[in-house]
Amino acid sequence: MLVVHLFGHAYVTTAQTTVPISAKATALIVYLYMEKLPQHREKLADLLWDTPEARKNLRVELARIRSAGLNIFPASQQLLHLENVKSDFDLWREQAGTSMNQTQLTAWLAMLRGLPFTGLEDLGSSNFQSWVDQQRWLMLQQIEQHLGRVYWRYEREHHHWATRLIAERADVLGLESPGLEAPEADTRQVGAALDVRAPSGLSSGLSAVSMPAPSDSAPPKAGGPGRIGSVYFERPHEEHELRQAFSRAETQTQFVVLHGPAGSGKSHLAGRVARQLDWQKIQLSSVRSGRLVIANLAQALLKLCGPESAGALSEVLLRPSNLEEDMVKVAYALASLPRPVLLIFEQPQDAPAELLPLIEFLFGAGGEAGRLYLLLSRESAEEVPLARALLRVIEKSRYLNLAMPPLTSQSVQRTLEAQFPFEPSQRLRSYAAHLTQRSEGNPLHLLGLLEQAPNLEGLGRPQLPQALRDTFGLELDRWSPRLRGAVERLSVIHGRFDVALARAVLDEPGDDVEALLYEALERRVLVEAEPETALDWPACLYERAPVSAEAEYVFRSEGLRITLAAQLPQVLRQTIRCRLMEALAESSPGMAAYYAKRANLPDAAARLHALYLKGLPADSPLRSVSEDMVGGANSSGVSPRSPGQTAAQIDVVTETTAPQGPDRLLMRQGYLMSHNSGGLTILSSNRYAHPSTLTLRFELPGQGPLPTSVRLLWRLDVYGGGEELGPALAPFALRVGAPQAPAHVLLPGGSGEYQEQGRPHRPLPGVGLGGWMEHDLTLDWGQTPTRTLELSVRAVNLALTLKAVIVGNQNMLAIG
Repeated sequence: MLVVHLFGHAYVTTAQTTVPISAKATALIVYLYMEKLPQHREKLADLLWDTPEARKNLRVELARIRSAGLNIFPASQQLLHLENVKSDFDLWREQAGTSMNQTQLTAWLAMLRGLPFTGLEDLGSSNFQSWVDQQRWLMLQQIEQHLGRVYWRYEREHHHWATRLIAERADVLGLESPGLEAPEADTRQVGAALDVRAPSGLSSGLSAVSMPAPSDSAPPKAGGPGRIGSVYFERPHEEHELRQAFSRAETQTQFVVLHGPAGSGKSHLAGRVARQLDWQKIQLSSVRSGRLVIANLAQALLKLCGPESAGALSEVLLRPSNLEEDMVKVAYALASLPRPVLLIFEQPQDAPAELLPLIEFLFGAGGEAGRLYLLLSRESAEEVPLARALLRVIEKSRYLNLAMPPLTSQSVQRTLEAQFPFEPSQRLRSYAAHLTQRSEGNPLHLLGLLEQAPNLEGLGRPQLPQALRDTFGLELDRWSPRLRGAVERLSVIHGRFDVALARAVLDEPGDDVEALLYEALERRVLVEAEPETALDWPACLYERAPVSAEAEYVFRSEGLRITLAAQLPQVLRQTIRCRLMEALAESSPGMAAYYAKRANLPDAAARLHALYLKGLPADSPLRSVSEDMVGGANSSGVSPRSPGQTAAQIDVVTETTAPQGPDRLLMRQGYLMSHNSGGLTILSSNRYAHPSTLTLRFELPGQGPLPTSVRLLWRLDVYGGGEELGPALAPFALRVGAPQAPAHVLLPGGSGEYQEQGRPHRPLPGVGLGGWMEHDLTLDWGQTPTRTLELSVRAVNLALTLKAVIVGNQNMLAIG
């Protein structure tokens, strides 16, 4: 077996003998090992050789590798990948979970020979050098994590000789000491380290690494990834940007708006970076008045400043003067602090106008050490009046508007791998995709799912975590009673609705309904539903919608809708369902039948379902939906198969565990797309409604004859069509074809060929859940040939990854 040595200077061995290959060949093998998935020769050449002769150089290097006795790359294949390869890091990590005596522990620590990936940092293009830096940083984080786990295991057993050896080795390597005390208790807030048990649905082999019950002798739980039983979701890009802002703040005061939805972990990320950089933190949970801000600042500074400022601060608290004088006193005390300070302002949307000159004065006051002013907001800086006003008076070089996007399934997978190192990556990947799709990538929601799910099957219909309900509940309290009552009633609607349907639910005059919808849009309770138009890859921008198009609305998140619906009495929910049944009986009898079933009107449900079936084409696969499925047994919309099950034994790609470079995140038409060098991942939002159709268009390069086939390398981890909701169009996991031409349809189970809107749809076999698949499809360009290829998805619950869409020798996902 080939072994890739990553600790210290990189090299490769086989049968415990070093293979005599060049640094470039070593870099190629290391890159393919870390990326795990097939890589195109052209990409590898451009990555490793920044010259016009890159492809020729790659061919020469591959020939040299074969002449060294390594027949690991077929000569004729354009995609290169490695099989049956291990690394010294894999071996080191596996041994971390075993019981070791002093000799074994010493040998285990000796494997850490130095900085990982040494010798690769000066090779290839700047992109490859950036990749090496990122991989090294991530590996060092994992090394610290495993050292910490082993350290605390020996600490609980009172083996101080072992903890001393581990701490000394970490110090020699310049790593964080695994014996450091845990951060303060406030890390147990949103997104902080929580004591989470391994879901029992994971294999029984987890007993070897089961999380210890809290006890007086156990180490305190910390906020980083290197503590036993902690859950930490990586955000490498956001953390890097925030660290850069902290670095700039050491010489020039900085202003940062960190924004994202409730539960996205804004406060936790800021506090974590501040602790790691040894900054003092002052957090102001309310900015409703300037006087309150001054008082909170004075109280916090009393604990930090010296005696020369204590008297003035006491005066501010006990005998306040006018706001301007007290502001000067607080600014003086703040400027005199010897350590750099992070000031966090929460809920800036509630800030009054008087707070602007106060923060502007404090911002310009400077000080002896670094200062960083951080606003934690649910909206971007342009949508928060206080932030928008401050940005007009602050230089662009001194502020940062940083978003907290949803977590990707890759980030969740790495978290699960850290928690459960003995679980197969294949199983954890499917589990991560399932969790991410159900939670919409929200860290607080993810933590709740991990805590409440008794097993994998229990993820099918999880309850909304109470912590997230409480967070949404705080938002509800700030709305007017009239608005709250209206959106609670509208929350009974599943999915999109227009003004007419809103009027049917609210039973109010038209002008009043439109005013309520406008207020709900202003507060972002509702958002305008995006049009279902095809998106051109890679920009994925919308074309201008027709002016006459009827506006449709949808709740900002499914969690908010569920929280609102839970506030209604059951009798009122049933009344609204009856109104919806009547309003949709003609235009959408399938959904009307669903509401009738939920309203406990079986006769009306049967009549509407029969009307729904009558309107379907004779060959529609939706006709196979049984009567008891309408709003019944499968109402969760989740495929009853476990995400751990694999496809029909057509795996062609090894598993990926390493990050695949920075993610490009896009939210379009109810789907989250995450694109990086590892491929394109598409997750549906956790919205229980008729599925929307996301279509990506790829313009084929070149001229000449149209290609006759397309090759897919992909996997499907979650699929639920939502047929029980009575959609007019049949759902699918993936559809491939030219516009308006016959298309191939891929979904578990499959069905016979059918027509949709005059277009033949041909389901293919061999589609399953939880494994990599390869499909070679024959393209039918129809009567009007075009150089455009379309890929579409349409499902209520969906998590799939496209590694490659190969037409000719070109991977269409690599375009752009």
